Amino acid sequence: MVKHYIKLLNGLADAVKAAVGYKFYSVSLLLTYDALVDDENYDNYDNPESYFATKIRLNLIDFAKSKYDEDSQETDQDMLTGIENLLKCLTYIQENPEIEPYLSYV
Repeated sequence: MVKHYIKLLNGLADAVKAAVGYKFYSVSLLLTYDALVDDENYDNYDNPESYFATKIRLNLIDFAKSKYDEDSQETDQDMLTGIENLLKCLTYIQENPEIEPYLSYV
């Protein structure tokens, strides 16, 4: 499951890099996982990994204080640093599943 969050975070980083002129203040990331197994839809997937990937979400929330400066040609480096730090943590967890309490099942 961790690798799916990493994939979503990389996509978010790409979106922030493309958002030239935007500055994000006090933004939060909401990472969710719907653990309820939908037995009816489970059989429609080739493997468990693809099924569980549909249950993972990453949402950018609390960005009411974000600003856009049309004269700016910069991307929000602070936002990218935060994403990169979270990516480092999740990559470490993925590469070291034996370390408790972090477990990477898929």
